[in-house]
Amino acid sequence: MNFSDPSQDRAQSTTPSTGNLGQLSGYDAALPAIERFLKHHDMAASTFGRDAVSDPGLVTGLRDGRELRRATRAKIMAFMTEFEESQAEAVQ
Repeated sequence: MNFSDPSQDRAQSTTPSTGNLGQLSGYDAALPAIERFLKHHDMAASTFGRDAVSDPGLVTGLRDGRELRRATRAKIMAFMTEFEESQAEAVQ
């Protein structure tokens, strides 16, 4: 599962009433990928934030409109990729 493709997030987050959510103020395009990751791994939002960037309030903040810095977004995407790889190795 590819959690780090932001173009996929924007393409899937279009609704008739709001258009492309990735262009709305106060919305971070990484959030849909994070939400998919949380659901796929049955992980609590606070655990994700703590493990990814030492911020248990990260996901709640994003849901409330917080926008990420480029470096923080890169850390989050790297965390999700590394987590996926470790899970795949554990299965083998």
